[in-house]
Formats: sequence, C-alpha cells, structure tokens
Amino acid sequence: MKMNKFFSVMAMSAVLVSAFSCDKPEDPKTDEGGDQPSLSAEAKITAFTAIIGESQIEGKIFDADKVVELPYLPAQFDALKNATAKIEVSKGATVSPDPSVAADYTVDGGVKYTVTAEDGKSTKVYTVELAAAQFQNKVEKVWEQTFGDMGMTAHKYADCGVAFSGTDFVTHDCQVFALDGSKKGTLNTEGLPNAGDPNFQLICMSNDVNGILFASAGIDKNGGVPNEGDAIAKGSIYAWFDGWNQKPTMVVDGTDTGAAANLTRFFSVSGDSKGECIITQITPGRNVTTMHHCRQYKNGVLGEVKWDPFNVNLPSNDGSWTQIVSATSGNPEGVFIIGDSNSDNIGYAAYVRQGVTGKEDKPLYGTVLDDELVQKPEKPGQIKYQYGNYSDGHVRGFQFNGKDYVIVCSSGWPNAFVTIQPTDPNEDYLLRSQKFDTAAPRPVSAFVVDPETGNGIVIVSIEPGYEMVRYDIVTEIM
Repeated sequence: MKMNKFFSVMAMSAVLVSAFSCDKPEDPKTDEGGDQPSLSAEAKITAFTAIIGESQIEGKIFDADKVVELPYLPAQFDALKNATAKIEVSKGATVSPDPSVAADYTVDGGVKYTVTAEDGKSTKVYTVELAAAQFQNKVEKVWEQTFGDMGMTAHKYADCGVAFSGTDFVTHDCQVFALDGSKKGTLNTEGLPNAGDPNFQLICMSNDVNGILFASAGIDKNGGVPNEGDAIAKGSIYAWFDGWNQKPTMVVDGTDTGAAANLTRFFSVSGDSKGECIITQITPGRNVTTMHHCRQYKNGVLGEVKWDPFNVNLPSNDGSWTQIVSATSGNPEGVFIIGDSNSDNIGYAAYVRQGVTGKEDKPLYGTVLDDELVQKPEKPGQIKYQYGNYSDGHVRGFQFNGKDYVIVCSSGWPNAFVTIQPTDPNEDYLLRSQKFDTAAPRPVSAFVVDPETGNGIVIVSIEPGYEMVRYDIVTEIM
C-alpha cells in the first residue's frame, strides 16, 4: 500500500509540472518566434505648438475628441493663415501631413493630422481648431531714467523727440538705445541738411507698426540749423526703411515748398509703411478748425495729399499748439485720435473720430481728477477732459491684440501726465494717469510691438530735457 501511494503522488506531480510548462504565457514584448519586440499600437498627439513668426501658440489636446485647440489672440489670426507647427507623437509613431509645411489654420473645419502608430496599422485623425483666447492686457513700468543718466541733450524744438527703429528707440539727438535703456549707436543721418553740425537735432519723430523710423529735419532762413521751432523755414520727412544704421530715404519733400516748416512739426505715422500707411502733418495756415493734411502711403509709394484739410469743429486756444492727429492703423476708415488744447487753459483734450472723413468727434477722458493728481478746477469747465490744465500735449494711437488704444500725454502746473486707454470711452484704462514732477513739461510717446515677446513697448519722453520712461503692455491669457 505504501509503495502504491508513493507512485501515485509522483505521477500527479509529473502531470502538474507538465501542465504548468504548457500554460506558461509568452513574453508580451516578443512575437511567436520570441526574437523580435512587438510594435506599439499607440497613435496619439502628445504636444502641439503652432509657430507664427517669432512667437508660438501651445495647443490644448483633447485626446478623447481627437481635437487640438489653439487659443489665439486677435493679432495672431492673420499669421495663422500661413503657420507651421511642431508636433510630438507617441513613441515610434509618425504624423502626416508634414507639420513643418505651412498651413492655413483659419479654414473652416480646421486642419487635420493623421497619426500612424509604430505598428503601421493603428491610426488616429486629429483636428486642429482655433479658439479665441480669453485675455486681459495690463501695463507694467520697466524703468525710468533722466536725460542726464542717458547722456541726452535737451530737445530744442520740444516736439516729439522719440520713436522706434525696430525694437531699438531713437532720440531727437540721434542717439540709439536698446530696450533696456543702454546706448547702442548713432543714427545714420546721411543726406539730412546740416547733419554734421554739432547743434543738429531731429525736429519730430514717429514710427510705423513694424518699427520703421520716420523723422523730420529742417533749415532756418539762412540754411543753417534752426535754434527753435519758430525758426524752421523749410524741412522734409525721412524714413529709415533699412534700419537706423543705414542711409534714410526722403518721403515728404519740403525743400521747394514755402510752407514746408509746417510739415516738420507734430506729424504722425500709422499703419504699415510697406503696405497701407497714413502720414498726418500740420496744414499750412492752420487755424482753430483746419488742422492737418492726411497722406496715404501705400505699398511703398507716397500718395498725394488727401482729405485736405482734416477739419475739426473743436474748441482750441490758437489752433496750433501741439495739435496732432494720430490714426491707430493705416486704414482710412479706422480710428483717428485728435489731440488739441482748449481755450482759457482748461486743459488738453483727446477726441476719437471714426474714419478720416467722420463727422462726429467724441471726447475721451483722462483720470487726473479721479485719481486726485490735480486740484479741483478753479473755474467752470477747467480741466474739462481730465488731462491736466495746460495747453501742451501729445497723442499716439495704436492697435494691440486687435483693439484700438491711445497714449495721451498732457501737462499741468508744473507736471506731466501719461494715460494709456482704449479709444472706447466705456472701457477701463490700461494705465491710469501717471504724474511726473517737472518744471518744463511737454511729454510725448512712441509705441511698437516686440515680435519676440508679443508685448507692447511704450517709451515716454518728458521733454524738453527731463526723463525717459518705459512701460510694457503685457497680455495675460485667462
């Protein structure tokens, strides 16, 4: 009996060993032969980046819906019509079509990409769709330096003495500075009258949306350097299309015009000077209601004076002190800002007009009273529009993220004020009035968008010789 039991146990053990040997699973990483690794069936987009110029948009991936959502800002929409992408996919997978080839991401139905897994069989089709981003803009002060700190001379014409060339900025004394305020070089003034004279200065400056610098230069009645604004007899406007270190091009010729002194003062450039652009300049014989010429500069060619004159029906003390018209774009049907003083020292004013021939000019309002930066008016109507109580001022219209804005620079007794606000008076200020204490204030400004960061860059010059301030307009996607 004992022997039979022993053999019975041994027989069952042999059966169990045999069973376990037959049921042992295969290594999932090998095929039937056990020599080659199996190929992944995963086909996913793991990261998507749209590339538009020097900026990028990170896509939001919704794998369950096979959708990539691109949250874009208004200013990015046109660039998305011809954008490339960088796509990351599952290990070993491929994607088609080639994302490095430019595509139009604004088309109805979106752009589709097929991801093929490593096994060459499994696929998923993702659709890239645009979604307007929710965002807010805010203003940050970056630095503040005196003219002495920067080695600058006082501006004898007290006109607009700052503008951008690319993302560098240029001052009336022909110095070029980087965005951090450090000296970078000297403006090429070849061909400008009396450019070699140590007393030479640029009269007025502006720039287009791409940072193309425009500036005016003039002569006195004897052909020399004018020692003040009233001494300018003739002058012209020049543009530095190839950068500040290259020879400029004359774009408005005033050398043979008896009233050419007028075009050198308080001019403004808006839009794209290589596309659709508007140049505004003071009208000869200007008065209370006759202010500026508007010229259309299209595809690199300066057109004849149009919309002559730019008539207004606004209160003014003499029809000339620092009057300026500044459009927010190169579109003649777009927004125009009219900056003008009021009579009886009731302060500077900024008005908004829709279209160059618009009939209704609506006032904007500053914040100097609301923020208690000045005393309450001493007589009815004083500081009516809340930009200070002095006649001098300057406006600079611009667009940022698809919206129209204006920088209003104004003066007090003796102060300077800077306000940045939408051209829609129902919307909140980007920058409530900032106060600068100075005995001889005439503030002016310049604006450009930094293509690397997408930030708006504002340089304010408190002239004729006080200080320079940089503000950045930063976009926060919510």
